[in-house]
Amino acid sequence: MDIHVIDGTYELFRYFYAVPSAKDSCGQEIGAVRGVLGSVLSIIEGGATHVGVATDHVIESFRKYDQDYRDQNNIEIDDHFTISSHAVKKQARIFKSVLKLDKNFHIYIHGDKDLIERGVDEDGRKYYKLYYKEES
Repeated sequence: MDIHVIDGTYELFRYFYAVPSAKDSCGQEIGAVRGVLGSVLSIIEGGATHVGVATDHVIESFRKYDQDYRDQNNIEIDDHFTISSHAVKKQARIFKSVLKLDKNFHIYIHGDKDLIERGVDEDGRKYYKLYYKEES
């Protein structure tokens, strides 16, 4: 069994600012929804047997939620901002990765991906070498 629980409020907020704007045929903004659905689809395609979504409270309108959040926390968030390459690199080092090998054989990696070596032997078989300092 592979269970995933998603923080729906966080994901909507994150995708609202992380993905390019996209509108449907009526002009309604759908970029964040498309981003969240893509993420959920990826989890399901990755073999999740159960997916749950939790939110802080019912969100009737994300734009209203966004404005209420800004007002309640007395902050102004620029809709367009540059992404720190340092922060992205730092997060990439600690972000969970999954090696999806043969069907239903996944290896979850939490840590330094530089300690993994990928290769192909003389018979054409693919392999990974894992390096570590100590077993815990």
